[in-house]
Amino acid sequence: MMDTDKKTEGAWLIHHSQKLQTVSGAVEFQEIEFAGKCGTLLSALASDSESTLKQRKVQAIAKSAGLNIHTDLPAILKTLTERQLIDQSQAGDVVALGLTTPTVLTHTTDIFRATEPAETEVAAIFLAEETSRAPAVDKDLRDCVSETFELRIDQTEALLARSIEIGFVDAQKVDSGNQLLFNGNLFRVDNAKKIESILLSLSPVDRTNMNELEERLKTKGCVEENLARTLLGNVLFDKLHSIGVFDVSQVSNEAETTYYVTRPGAFGKFGNTIADDALDLAKALVSSLTYGMTRRSASRGRIRMLNALLDKLIRGETLNPSTAAGQDYKILELKGVVEVRPAEGGMFCMRLLKKEVGKYAKKILNFGDASEESLPILPGAAVTAYRGPEHTRGIKRKKLTESQKSTTAELLHQIRTGNIR
Repeated sequence: MMDTDKKTEGAWLIHHSQKLQTVSGAVEFQEIEFAGKCGTLLSALASDSESTLKQRKVQAIAKSAGLNIHTDLPAILKTLTERQLIDQSQAGDVVALGLTTPTVLTHTTDIFRATEPAETEVAAIFLAEETSRAPAVDKDLRDCVSETFELRIDQTEALLARSIEIGFVDAQKVDSGNQLLFNGNLFRVDNAKKIESILLSLSPVDRTNMNELEERLKTKGCVEENLARTLLGNVLFDKLHSIGVFDVSQVSNEAETTYYVTRPGAFGKFGNTIADDALDLAKALVSSLTYGMTRRSASRGRIRMLNALLDKLIRGETLNPSTAAGQDYKILELKGVVEVRPAEGGMFCMRLLKKEVGKYAKKILNFGDASEESLPILPGAAVTAYRGPEHTRGIKRKKLTESQKSTTAELLHQIRTGNIR
């Protein structure tokens, strides 16, 4: 096996599994897909302490995770039961152990390794981790993977091609015979050095505009996508977004969909891998909480109140009944982050089921660039959908023109030749 800690490996398994759910016919990665699905469902079922979930709720959680309740769900529940992570009653109810997100990721890796996956599947995880550190020339990666996993050159070439096609890694041509491979988590490690490398490759005007956007993101936490595009221009913004210089998250409600831009460091500065928020739970919690606070005026202490709310949730207390609790946290409820219960008068009570997610969200709000100035940009209505940065970046990469791809390749080459690891 490769030299990767279990938590990071589990995060990549979930990442790859989510990619595989968007394609068909990827039978060579069945073990990755299944282990990732197990981890995704286990995370949604588990809370800080042992809990019991009715069959209908388990099915709803599975559906929200994109799982087929007739084929995926029975197999996943069987595996989780065999590993003594859950217990099932004859009625179909599920008793889940108290587990933290890091523990879930570790169990995801254990499930994957227990299947004795083919070396090509293990190599697919290795590729993602390697290309998240720095862009690499495909020929160099091919030789490294072939040697490390004792694969034939043709096997490795097929693996690289499929990994690019599915989206495990991204590729950009740098000349007629070479292409750089990289990963969307590229700017979550040594972000400052890589940003500096990008700046050196830009024109003086573009460099000034990018510096201005960086400073705004540092002070405000996040800005609307339209503002970022105004500062950089559509062409430069799309190129930088496509390689992960900025994160763009999508938050939706019944009325509208809003895109907002953050720095990768805003959510990744407390660790060096994607494992810190592999399931986007802290991002979703911050987004949902800020939605609920947009109705409050700045004079009433918006960020102070949000911190007080988080403190109460982290202590394990139930929030006072409100109508908002039944509206603003639907995504978090389906992800097993919070529990919402009806109260009198059409109101609802809410409590946090995953305290470590609340603690991580608070770190983001207090030390990770998010601030009260970022709150008003979010739509003031219930959150009904959340799409993380990797989803929006993948869509943007597919829309790049050939000329944009060429310049994007130059940016990646600048990072690579800057000897940044």
